[in-house]
Amino acid sequence: MKRIIIAASLVLAACAQPAPSPETAYGADPQLPAPAGGGLPTINVPRAVGWPDGAAPSAPEGFVVTRFAEGLDHPRWIYTLPNGDVVVAESSTTPSRGGGVEGWIGNMMMRRGGAPDVSADRITLLRDSDKDGDVDERHVFADNLNQPFGMVLVGGHFYVGNTDAVVRFPYVEGATRVEGAGEAVVQLPYTSNNGHWTRNLIASEDGSKIYVAVGSASNIADQGMEVEEGRAAIWEITVDGLQSRIFASGLRNPVGMGWSGGDANALWVAVNERDMLGDNLVPDYMTSVQDGAFYGWPYYYWGRTAMSAWRFRRTCACASRSRRITRLARTQRRSACSSIISTQFRSAIGMARSSANTALGIAASPSAIASRSCRSPTVARAARRKIS
Repeated sequence: MKRIIIAASLVLAACAQPAPSPETAYGADPQLPAPAGGGLPTINVPRAVGWPDGAAPSAPEGFVVTRFAEGLDHPRWIYTLPNGDVVVAESSTTPSRGGGVEGWIGNMMMRRGGAPDVSADRITLLRDSDKDGDVDERHVFADNLNQPFGMVLVGGHFYVGNTDAVVRFPYVEGATRVEGAGEAVVQLPYTSNNGHWTRNLIASEDGSKIYVAVGSASNIADQGMEVEEGRAAIWEITVDGLQSRIFASGLRNPVGMGWSGGDANALWVAVNERDMLGDNLVPDYMTSVQDGAFYGWPYYYWGRTAMSAWRFRRTCACASRSRRITRLARTQRRSACSSIISTQFRSAIGMARSSANTALGIAASPSAIASRSCRSPTVARAARRKIS
């Protein structure tokens, strides 16, 4: 069966249109190709490999990258505590259950990309006591979590973005472990096959609110819009969890938020865009995020490029849902897209890099973290051509 599927994929790939130049898919005004036609999409997942001994990523002039820690189990996000301790979320995509051929292909792609079959579900603390760039102490900071990702310290609490909830633990500076199971602050949308599972966190400047990035459950509303409720969005919650709301929506898989600083101090985010439409389509992007704005997913991408009705029929669970989505798309265009999406997307920075949960991009082997010569942890970001 596997040989038949692979053979069919090769035949269809040979008949597909040639990939456009990746040079045209970068920048603030990318020239996007038309979506690919029918048949199976191109699947070319990079294989995760470790760094050879003594090797390291290239660094800007005046900096050097050295190995800070190794032997970690699929590290996905790092956060530095006020005393200089570095905490690392170790978690991964878990294999889908069921889903037929599509589920099998998805699991195969994730394994090729380095995702283990079992998520470690813990946070590890790394301490460099003498600040010489080498880790002196290593502790399990928190465990028995549920695909932890985002982390932030606000007041006396350490917040963790589990895939199904934001939880918090009491924290004392210098502690090497937080105790207890954690207090659930707010429940987040969750399904058994959870799609984009990472939950990034960032606090407001005054520490009164936390912003939570929640990716979509599917690629392009493949199971209809009911399962996408509250997803493809950035949530705003109070630190006690008593109030929550959707701050911005239509962001397929927002991973990696930051504040711009200055007087405006706008929230910015990197967004992993949809797949399966062809090579270099749709490019991932970074954008500022406006309160109440809608950014297009799943109806539009990059300005006013609309998803055609036949593509919704192809990706959604049934034709009745696709008709409802098409009607909603027209409504969204009249109300929000024409005034917000085009402005936001034209001002965004186009990014053509792999969108399979690679926002962290750790600059070392899949089980290592890198640091700069100035001894502070860093994340290496690479712009790569997107192959869907």
